Amino acid sequence: SWGYPPKCPVEAIRFSVDSDIFLGGVGLYGGRGEYLAQLKLFDIGYDGGDIEREGELLLETDIIHFECLPRQKYPVFFDEPILIQANRWYIIWASLAGPSSDCGSNGHPFICTPEQFIFHFKPSKLSNNGTKYRFLINN
Repeated sequence: SWGYPPKCPVEAIRFSVDSDIFLGGVGLYGGRGEYLAQLKLFDIGYDGGDIEREGELLLETDIIHFECLPRQKYPVFFDEPILIQANRWYIIWASLAGPSSDCGSNGHPFICTPEQFIFHFKPSKLSNNGTKYRFLINN
């Protein structure tokens, strides 16, 4: 399980994809009750894989209330899909509150989707709750 201390823990991860795509949302783990979450998406540029710097805020959601079954992810869809440009680096940031949740394990620094898009992941210094490769991107 993955815990969320009461001091607004932030999960964040850097990612890049090898082709232009439209990102419509992300999946958040739950499974043990009700949660509150807020998401932000930052563009940190082409060199963001080597040096993490402050980026441009592209998206900020309202606070989302959700719950889902154990071992499931709750889909959080953005109001409009966001263009993710090939080989640029982005940070997806999530502030979460609620009981401990399910979590990913055996994360990977990259994945290849069934559509043959390759996502690369790196830790983000914005994360203060231990996230490394735990985000799953919905394509």
